[in-house]
Amino acid sequence: MGYGASAGDPAAQVQTVDQVIELLQTPPPWRRELEPIYNSLAAMEAPVDWPAPGEETEDKLFAVCALIFVNPAQSDRALNVLRHALGGARFEYILALLAFVRTAHFWTVVHPEIEIEDDVKELMNKHKALAALLLQEPDTSS
Repeated sequence: MGYGASAGDPAAQVQTVDQVIELLQTPPPWRRELEPIYNSLAAMEAPVDWPAPGEETEDKLFAVCALIFVNPAQSDRALNVLRHALGGARFEYILALLAFVRTAHFWTVVHPEIEIEDDVKELMNKHKALAALLLQEPDTSS
């Protein structure tokens, strides 16, 4: 979503505002039943290809990734099913992405003088519901 190449990749599928709002409104994993998510990912017979936006598998992968992101030290089961579902290389790539995002979050917290970029301000001015979701405090109480 945004201007230019989505995710920095000209081949990446662009998300609509409605798709992003739906994703941001998804309950966090600590507010959901985890057994079906774990069981489904553990039952996969072969590593999954990257799912398309909005697919059920994407939701399950996001759920375990969120658990790992928020509390990596207590995410053994999530790590195991994620490794199984993605295979070794993709598992390491997603962990690298989570580490990068975690570092970026830390950086913005310790540098409150960093301003939101103009294109993001414009996007949020045009889409108030999206802005409200992006600016609210995250639900990280697991």
